[in-house]
Amino acid sequence: MSESSVAWRDEFIQNYETEASFEAQACYVCGGSEFEALSEVDRYGFWYPTGLCRDCGNVQQTAYYKESVVKSLYETYYRHIYGNQSPAQLFANQYQHAKSIHEIVDAQLGSGQHRLLEVGTGAGGILQYFAGKGYLVTGLDFDKDFI
Repeated sequence: MSESSVAWRDEFIQNYETEASFEAQACYVCGGSEFEALSEVDRYGFWYPTGLCRDCGNVQQTAYYKESVVKSLYETYYRHIYGNQSPAQLFANQYQHAKSIHEIVDAQLGSGQHRLLEVGTGAGGILQYFAGKGYLVTGLDFDKDFI
């Protein structure tokens, strides 16, 4: 991570890595609530409590950020932490990589008119590529500077 990315990450952690920012998660498979802790942080230093469900063996995050925190993360911090590209740079990068994504999707769906929903669309390069191939596209993102 760059120095700038680390600074943005550290600001987010300082503002949001409190118990009040998280909601405990039940097991997504069986609904259990007893977990054996496997790890507490992810590779970027964010608190990411991961556990093994004692009832069924599913591995998952045992607590997750509240919706308001996730919104703040993606509106304010995400692009600065992961990549720090301008909207134009991100668009070009996405558009360039969209061809390989399209080849995989198109092989599965075949010909015809299809709809594509991209959650976390960023600058929209992937959507623009797919729109050029005849797809009806919709994108969602919290970062108003990129959408």
